[in-house]
Amino acid sequence: MTQTITVLVNGDTKFESNESFFVQLSAAVNATFADAQGRGTILNDDGPPTISISDVSVIEGNSGTSTATFTVSLSNPTVQAVSVDYATADDTATVADNDYQSASGTLTFNPQETVQTITVLVNGDSKFEADERFFVNLSAPLNATIGNGQGIGTILNDDCQPPQATVSGSQTICAGASAPIQIALTGTAPWTLVWSDGFTQTNILTSPATRNVSPTGTTSYSVITVFDATCNGPGSGSAVITVNPVPTCSISGENNVCPNSNGHTYTVSSSLTNSTFSWSISGNGSISGATNGALITVNAGTTGNFTLTVTVSDTGCTNSCQQIVTVSDTIPPIALCQDITVQLDPTGNVSITPAQIDNGSNDACGIASLSLSKTNFDCTNIGTNAVTLTVTDNNGNSQTCTATVTVQDQVAPVAVCQDIAVQLDGTGNVTITPAQINNGSSDACGIASLSLSKTNFDCSNLGTNTVTLTVTDIHGNTQTCTASVTVADTTPPSVSCSTVPDAAANANCQALVPNVLGGVTVSDNCTAAGAISLNQSPAAGTLVGLGTNTITVTATDAAGNSATCTTSFVVTDNTAPTVTCSATPSAFADANCQATVPNVLGGVSVSDSCSPTNSITLAQSPLAGTLVGLGTNTITVTATDA
Repeated sequence: MTQTITVLVNGDTKFESNESFFVQLSAAVNATFADAQGRGTILNDDGPPTISISDVSVIEGNSGTSTATFTVSLSNPTVQAVSVDYATADDTATVADNDYQSASGTLTFNPQETVQTITVLVNGDSKFEADERFFVNLSAPLNATIGNGQGIGTILNDDCQPPQATVSGSQTICAGASAPIQIALTGTAPWTLVWSDGFTQTNILTSPATRNVSPTGTTSYSVITVFDATCNGPGSGSAVITVNPVPTCSISGENNVCPNSNGHTYTVSSSLTNSTFSWSISGNGSISGATNGALITVNAGTTGNFTLTVTVSDTGCTNSCQQIVTVSDTIPPIALCQDITVQLDPTGNVSITPAQIDNGSNDACGIASLSLSKTNFDCTNIGTNAVTLTVTDNNGNSQTCTATVTVQDQVAPVAVCQDIAVQLDGTGNVTITPAQINNGSSDACGIASLSLSKTNFDCSNLGTNTVTLTVTDIHGNTQTCTASVTVADTTPPSVSCSTVPDAAANANCQALVPNVLGGVTVSDNCTAAGAISLNQSPAAGTLVGLGTNTITVTATDAAGNSATCTTSFVVTDNTAPTVTCSATPSAFADANCQATVPNVLGGVSVSDSCSPTNSITLAQSPLAGTLVGLGTNTITVTATDA
């Protein structure tokens, strides 16, 4: 049979060899010991230890050193001595920045020891910075392994965070102006700034802040120290304020100008050499042309004044100056006259202009107009005439002067001739007048007289004769022209014919025209009677027929003028026609013992030496149709020639 003995074995984590213990039996009762000692073996179930290092945080301090103690521990005890090397290493904290002091060496754990420490000295300072760290690294373990081989040492910053003041706003200003400088601030309000120019700016409550400065010259501004509610620090950045000079200026030009006058020049001068200009004007004036030069031209307006303003700019800085100019004129012009002599034109008129009388009239503000009391002259103004010149300036002021205008007529009349033809009268003479030769001669002022070089003509002047017409006007000016006077004898001679006796026709019913010239009486104004040619028609000896025949005598003088006279003679037919009657049958009486006389003319035969048969008239008696009584009745037929 079997019984058990229980022995409690204490567990641990120590790395060690297997161990044994004994259970010893004794005082057996009713039995003997075959084996009175039992061996119990405690088997080691722990591995060799691992080495780990802790992390440490230490407050930096403002000076001296602080101790950062790292704990190095074994995961379990061991019966063996354990060693491990250690050394510090930089992270954000560096030995070079004097953040901590380097350390290195070897740690040794005696058997059963599980904890050792490493001490690293941390250097204190007053600089605000972020928490920094460094490492303690384990290496080369003996009789153990490294579990966590890097300890982190954190240096806790115990300094206040210094405020920051960052200055900006460099700019250029003009002398006398102010410039805002900007300051970006960090930290806790209120802030105080100590500036590089010695100025202290206090109680700043907001960021960004501004400081207005007005330096007299170019100045660089920076913050030397910035204080906030808890700390202080240096400033950064700067603002350079460049100060440019402000130009000064002055205007030169007239202070008083004439109303409505043009072309006044004004010049600006600047204290700086590279200035630019901009002009403006207000009031009664205007700028003509460019307004951006040192010189401008101004046209004045009506009475009053105008103000010139020029803005002078140089390197971004401006200034201005003004000049007030009075626009007025109350002084009358100076009127200067001169006498003139003028001649009428061919129309008898002459016009003068004020400029002819003006002898240099002038006015400081300009002459607006010149006028004359009389400008037009004609023939009624021959001689001297007083005229008044009125000079008016541009502003209505006027002055007068007088001059003498001598009007002359030196224009000869226009002589216009015409050729004429005239006829001698019955006495062989003719007289002409200037009016007959004048063909509209004229003179603007009037013609005083017309005269001819020859007015009387006779038979000795037959043909073309040249005469001169002299035209004299009322002022003694003369002009001539010539004309041809053709003298002609157009008066026919006087001629008278004598009576011519009648003549009897011959067997041919004709008679000879007699010569009547011996009985003609003639006379003429220029041609002697014996030189007058006579001619009759029909000519003497010409046979003419029965009846009255007219003889025309033509008398022609030396000028070819002709006149006629007529006479007549009668050619008569004194031979009766031959007439033969035919027999007429008897007729029976009617109840009244009467019968009608028949027409016997149809049976009559007639002839005549001078008249054709059909021009011989027949007549019977008693007439046909007449009732006659019984018995023999005689019918008489009468034939009458032409």
